[in-house]
Amino acid sequence: TKGVFDLLSSGFLYIAGRDRMYRPIICLRSKRILDMNPFPTGDDIVTAVLMIFEYLIRVMEKPGHIENMMLIINS
Repeated sequence: TKGVFDLLSSGFLYIAGRDRMYRPIICLRSKRILDMNPFPTGDDIVTAVLMIFEYLIRVMEKPGHIENMMLIINS
């Protein structure tokens, strides 16, 4: 929906690249969500997070390998 894409384009959650061990780095800026007016619904937030993680699984990970990722939470 439009709310989910607006939420993703706000930059509250984004893929920042990879670290030196080639693990995906995800940055979460919680202040971006808290400053939004109107506040996004819980369903929109969950859908946006799932879209990011689905992208990571499909595009940035190797099939058949156990991988982890780095999550940076910046308030």
